[in-house]
Amino acid sequence: MEKELPNAVTLSVREREACCWLNYCGIMYAMDKNRMVLFETEDVTMRPALPEVKGLDIRSGCMTGQTMILTSQEQQQVFSEMFLEMKVLGCTPAILEVDLNNLNSILVVTRDGFTVSMGDRQNLHAKLRSMLLVQEQLKAMGESGGSISVVNPENPYYSPPK
Repeated sequence: MEKELPNAVTLSVREREACCWLNYCGIMYAMDKNRMVLFETEDVTMRPALPEVKGLDIRSGCMTGQTMILTSQEQQQVFSEMFLEMKVLGCTPAILEVDLNNLNSILVVTRDGFTVSMGDRQNLHAKLRSMLLVQEQLKAMGESGGSISVVNPENPYYSPPK
C-alpha cells in the first residue's frame, strides 16, 4: 500500500500462485509454496499441470484459504524450501512428483521419466540444478527414464532403466 499525497492511495495486489497439489482422503488440494490451500476438488479430471507432493503428514488445515499444518516442523520447512528453489530455478513445470515421506531420502520424478534421488535437504538449490543439467545431457544423448542421484550434486550419477 502506498500513500500518494494529498489524497490518493495505491493498493498493489499479488495473487498467490499454486505450486503443487496433494491428494488427501480422496480430495485434491492445490497449494502455494507456503502450503496455503488455494482450491480443493473431488473431480480428478481437474488435475493441474503442477507437481504432486506425496508423503506429507498432515495435522490440520485442509480447507480452502487455510494453511496446511504438518505434524513435523522439519517437513514444513523442507516443503517450503523445495518449492521455493523449484520456482527460483524455473523447473516446477518439469517435475511430476515430489515425495517428502523420508526427509533423508527426498525423491523427485520428472515429467521426462527420470527418478531423482536428492538425499537430505542440504543444498537443495545445487541438487535441483544438477538434476536439470544431468537430465538435459541425458535427453541429448537419447536416454529416457532411469535413475539419477544428485545426493552429491558435484558428482551426480545415472542408472539406466532396467
